[in-house]
Amino acid sequence: MTRTALACTALLLLTACAMNPQITPAVRSELAPSGKLREAINHSNFLLVNADSPPGAPDSIAPDLALELGKRVVIPG
Repeated sequence: MTRTALACTALLLLTACAMNPQITPAVRSELAPSGKLREAINHSNFLLVNADSPPGAPDSIAPDLALELGKRVVIPG
């Protein structure tokens, strides 16, 4: 039973990663109305940002998600 649940979870994660939905201009304008995507990271939350990361280069899940969002939105300029 545990193996089946683990296999289903892995399959779900793999298919979710394979999907790449297109971002419409309406969504792009909602995320970046001024033409620049601005993201904020809470550095005091140890679950979201690694405390041992060097200054100016945060490391963990929140910065990785912010970078990926920036790559997918692709705001020119």
